[in-house]
Amino acid sequence: MLDVRDALLGINQLLDDLLEDASIADGLRPPDIAEPATRLYLRIFRNRQEIPRDELHKTLRGTGISQGDLEARGWINQAGRVVHVMPIHERFAYFTERGRNRKVIKADLDQAHFLIGAAFQGTGVKIETELNNPHFRIKKSVDEILKWYTEMGDLDSTRAAAKTALQLVEH
Repeated sequence: MLDVRDALLGINQLLDDLLEDASIADGLRPPDIAEPATRLYLRIFRNRQEIPRDELHKTLRGTGISQGDLEARGWINQAGRVVHVMPIHERFAYFTERGRNRKVIKADLDQAHFLIGAAFQGTGVKIETELNNPHFRIKKSVDEILKWYTEMGDLDSTRAAAKTALQLVEH
């Protein structure tokens, strides 16, 4: 069941998908199975690490999601008049802080970022252990988000880590 806000966001995204030219989208749209807020985030921040605050507000207008909602999820932060994407390694550090419960990893994007972060070299976290944990249930859309990051990740290291995480999730 979706609440009204997520349903409206999903409808708006379906309309955007119909209107979007494949050449503008670099050939790969965010996964349709992803949660509406995740799809919006991936669409806005595809191939970019920052966006002017005013442009973000204009992009979010009518979606039912605000900049504050994205900040509350820990996906972005604002510095001056520019909004920055929270790097995956910083999100992973937040998820794995001493004493922090894994229950903070709620959204499908959070799960994907956690798995990508765990796949980076030298993190000391074994993805296999996390995947075998009965309290860590992966959402259906996570593998599609990982596939998206293997193609659209901003750095080679991110794409490689997403590929590693995807292979482990699939097995």
